[in-house]
Amino acid sequence: MTTTAFSFKQRFFRLYRSVLKQHLGLIALLTAITFLSFPVLSAVEMHQLVTGAASYRMYGMAEIYGTSSMWTLTLYVLLVPFLTVALLCQPLHNKRAADMYHSIPLSRRGLLGVWITAGMTIMAIPLLVGYAGIYLAALMTRYQINHPSLILWDVFLCLLTLFCVMSLVTLCAVCTGTAFDCIVFSILTMALPTAVTSSLTSLLREFSNGYRPNLGGIFGRFPFAVNGWFSHINWFEGRTEAEGGVWAGVPNILAWIVISCILTAVSFWYIRRRKNEMPGSLVRNRYLESVICLLITLSGGLAIGMSFGNAICGPYVLEKPQWIWTVFFTAIGGALIFAVTQTVFKRGLSLKKLLAYGGTAMAAMAAVSAGLLFYCEVIVEDYVPDASKVEQVSFNDDMGVYNGLSQLSAARQYWDRSVRSGVLTEDIHPVFTSEEGIRQVCGIHSLIIDDFNQISTKGYVDEEKYNYYLTFFDLTYHLKNGGTIQRNYDFRNCGLAAAVLERLCASEEYIRQAIPLFSPAYEPYIQRISLWDGLTLREEPLISLKQDGEKYRRLIEALSEEFIAMDPYVYYNETQSPVAWISYSYPAQESYQPGDIVDCSGSVPIYASFEKTVGLLEEYGYGDLLKPDFSTVEQAVLTDSSRFASYEGVLGKHFISFHNYYSISEVRDWIEYALESRESLPDPDKQGKQASYTIEREKEPAPQIEEVSQQRLLELVPQMRFSIEAKEENQQVLILCTEDSYVVRFLDASL
Repeated sequence: MTTTAFSFKQRFFRLYRSVLKQHLGLIALLTAITFLSFPVLSAVEMHQLVTGAASYRMYGMAEIYGTSSMWTLTLYVLLVPFLTVALLCQPLHNKRAADMYHSIPLSRRGLLGVWITAGMTIMAIPLLVGYAGIYLAALMTRYQINHPSLILWDVFLCLLTLFCVMSLVTLCAVCTGTAFDCIVFSILTMALPTAVTSSLTSLLREFSNGYRPNLGGIFGRFPFAVNGWFSHINWFEGRTEAEGGVWAGVPNILAWIVISCILTAVSFWYIRRRKNEMPGSLVRNRYLESVICLLITLSGGLAIGMSFGNAICGPYVLEKPQWIWTVFFTAIGGALIFAVTQTVFKRGLSLKKLLAYGGTAMAAMAAVSAGLLFYCEVIVEDYVPDASKVEQVSFNDDMGVYNGLSQLSAARQYWDRSVRSGVLTEDIHPVFTSEEGIRQVCGIHSLIIDDFNQISTKGYVDEEKYNYYLTFFDLTYHLKNGGTIQRNYDFRNCGLAAAVLERLCASEEYIRQAIPLFSPAYEPYIQRISLWDGLTLREEPLISLKQDGEKYRRLIEALSEEFIAMDPYVYYNETQSPVAWISYSYPAQESYQPGDIVDCSGSVPIYASFEKTVGLLEEYGYGDLLKPDFSTVEQAVLTDSSRFASYEGVLGKHFISFHNYYSISEVRDWIEYALESRESLPDPDKQGKQASYTIEREKEPAPQIEEVSQQRLLELVPQMRFSIEAKEENQQVLILCTEDSYVVRFLDASL
């Protein structure tokens, strides 16, 4: 009588204190485990960083998580809610506790509120002790914590994750009759959303060429709420600005707060209607069973369909047979999984029900998979946005478009730029905002789709037509309505698109952004600029912006105008040899600042047809570098060996590397050996430089080689190239040796 006379508030807190008192041992155990696995492990890595034993940076915006403590803390926020809910909700899963469960002078919802509140308290105390220990660890090791106030944000994310996981486990505990079912259904409910989104993502990637969806959304790479927590804990401090800082995950956090509150509200609603015979029985909520069964069937059926479809058809087949096999095996696999799941849940099915369930599931999975494939092929894969609805579009310029002057792609040897943010470096991609530029990009996108559709329909590649391919082509459309569309194409033959892309990459809008030397925005970052002769044998410092801004800008503007106006066929197909090169580079590494553009180095060719640029260089006193001079060349040979060309075969071309991978002594030794080997083989027992080439001599025939006079070199200048057609036989390679370096060029046999 005395007990029942208490108010609800009094009964609630008396029971709350009683539950905490009963689980003091659990609190002590979790506190000890958390303290050892979080602040202690972090203290070890802090000490290593302070003493110089390690040079890496710790994780998190506050930089307090070590490699080990990051994982142990993640496991804590994932696993502890399972243990806590299983212990607190024992009356829901134990017949012996049923009388106590019904005799407590508190409503079912009030009792559930006590369990949830006590559970959060039990889990939060060890966590708070662990974070307090971080300050102690930093003090003892003299480690400087970055932004100490951000630790409060980390505590909030941890508590939120605990609440999210606990709300899900609590719902499963209310809807099941045994602790085993509670744990199994909780794991399935956490994992299945990720499994379904992964299956759908794989299907879209497989059958929607160029589409790279990210359906994980708030589920992320890890189950349930871990995405918000784990993404945050992995941030380096330097990325906080690029990622939006602490506010980057707010939409994700708000979504999980809403989801957790909904799950908790459903638990309160259902516990009032929970059947009395559920404790200790295999009775489960039929709605929860149905949802889990459908998710298992969907994810498993799609996975089986794609696996068997790829296994039968292989990677290089016509698409239509793959569609048919994928739909067929998705229907079969889905029906089998659905029948097995129902048999387990229902603890056995009659043959009649088994056939009925299997047939229904087969028809449903066939319809679902066929609809998804239709969506992939018709709506997603062939979609190109209307150019009039696009505000701006960007694409990466790391493409295999032949440029003729480098083995790298998209004239990377001409221009190279990226932005530094903290410890990371990201590429900067040109953005097209003009109507003409957007229209051309949309046209290229359409050509890529047409090329791919022709190949997938015919089942083979027309080598004469498709003699180009884009290694990477990432499109990002920013629509006027605020939407974004992304497409990514890789390793697809698309000759027509490559031809149009060459013209687009030669447009003024592209070049002004892509070549740092031609953009005023990059002027403060270019610290060193010089002029090389056409063969890169001689170099002189060029007049800089600091020395004479007017002369510098006159020269650069003249060069940019003539480079943009010239026919891109010249440098894409290397029909002329440059008479000089302007080379520029970025600041020294020690002067980098967060947000600096640090990789804005490159070289721009100057051709004889650039009359205005050549005239200014002569006026400024650089006329000598515009003429070939072989006075520094001590030895020149012409050979059919590409040993020192270090070429790479790309797009039917051989590209000479700009970098010297060998020392000048190695080159001279090889030349001497090659000249001597035409008359006699080296002695295997002979010591010295020839002995090192004995094995190579046994494997390969002796190279054809001849020495070239300086007079002959002047005649060969128009033929010198960085690249040559791979199909050409007896490719002639010219090697020029100076006192301390060497230069390698192909000779164009067509001249």
